Amino acid sequence: MDRWGPFLSKTVEYGQQKIHMKLFRKSPFGENGEAVSTTVTSERYLQMLRDYVIPQLQNEREGIENMSFMQNGSLLHIYRPLKEFLTAGFQDRDISRHFVNLWPPRSPDLNPADYWLWGYLKHLVFRTRPTTLKELEDRIREQIGANQPEILNNAVYNLEEWLLIVQQQKQHLR
Repeated sequence: MDRWGPFLSKTVEYGQQKIHMKLFRKSPFGENGEAVSTTVTSERYLQMLRDYVIPQLQNEREGIENMSFMQNGSLLHIYRPLKEFLTAGFQDRDISRHFVNLWPPRSPDLNPADYWLWGYLKHLVFRTRPTTLKELEDRIREQIGANQPEILNNAVYNLEEWLLIVQQQKQHLR
């Protein structure tokens, strides 16, 4: 696997459109390919998007001009230079707090990672409480590595239904 590559990738058909999702697990912060524990600041997040994520997306056959970029409403996601960077690349196709396409606060409806995946992984990782940071990291890697295709398939299993309900309700569900 590419050190920086996505660990899960799935395409879901939604009417005439296809929604292609990628989840990344590798951190670009570290020495010699080793990830390190660090606080993700707005500047680091922008660096990760600029140096890694966006170039990865530009290599997709769909072309970045046919993609939307979605992120939650974290404060580090609304950093002005980050907003300018995303707007330059995605124009009005970014979905986030304080962007043209508003991401409703605390709304997991449109993000399978929020409405299913993270809770499922947390359940698996914390069956017994890890006693060290290393043990926690190892368990996370083990669970993600062991369930890659199944995890993403389950995470997006009901996405089409969720999208239809959100569209009908004209608001988020939670």
